[in-house]
Amino acid sequence: MRKRFLRLPSPAMAVALIALFVALTGSAAAVTVSYALNSDKVDGKHAVGAGATRTKAAGKLVATKRTGAQKGQFAKKFIPRTARWALVDDGGATIVAQSGGISIVSHPFTGEYQLEFGTAVTGKAIFVTPSLRDNDFVGGAEAAPCGGTSQSYVNCVGSPTSQVHVTIFDETGATADRSFYIVVMD
Repeated sequence: MRKRFLRLPSPAMAVALIALFVALTGSAAAVTVSYALNSDKVDGKHAVGAGATRTKAAGKLVATKRTGAQKGQFAKKFIPRTARWALVDDGGATIVAQSGGISIVSHPFTGEYQLEFGTAVTGKAIFVTPSLRDNDFVGGAEAAPCGGTSQSYVNCVGSPTSQVHVTIFDETGATADRSFYIVVMD
């Protein structure tokens, strides 16, 4: 019986294997360096810790809290207040319920109300809807910010941009006192 011996590879095969080895490990090293250079980024964005200031965090990813009662949650300073709302009674003298910081400035005429929100409302979405506290509410509502901008309601131009003018209409189109919800999206 004849024994088979493995032959050594030819010099050309040895050079080819060395070239293959260098090519494979060289690209792996390049990938490792690429990831190391971006180790502080997620999807190409820099990240900051939960203790960072709002200025430092602007445009960056923010980490959640690591410890304490708010562990795993974002710091409240990074969560925008998304909407402010109020429920106004039909007499226009009382805010029945609200998210906070809203007051009635005036109820000058039937169906017209002026509310103060504390910060500028220009450029923000304003929604008005019946509250159904008045079971017979049939009609419509409109609202616009006050102040001297192109968005402002014409009859409250001298008022600050933190105020909203609301008009409520009955089914005939005449102004009417009805309770309503108002929401301003921040």
